[in-house]
Amino acid sequence: MKKIFGYIFLVLGVFFGLSLVVQLPKMIINIMNVFRSGTSNDFAYIMGQLSFFLVFSAVIFLLIRVGLKWISKKDTTKEIHDIGRK
Repeated sequence: MKKIFGYIFLVLGVFFGLSLVVQLPKMIINIMNVFRSGTSNDFAYIMGQLSFFLVFSAVIFLLIRVGLKWISKKDTTKEIHDIGRK
């Protein structure tokens, strides 16, 4: 069951990562517009976008990390002395 959720988390992480990359040019254009106009509303909008970008990046990182952890095969031997013993 963990493997299934691992694959689901991995697919979701990749999908969300691609959606974040697609939004990146729009965010860069908005940041450049703030330097041109300089209004407080634009600045607040950019700060909200940057905070969303950071939080969403952390969620994507955790999804991919947990997905890879749950997919990977566990090592059953704990020590070299346990090899060959039952």
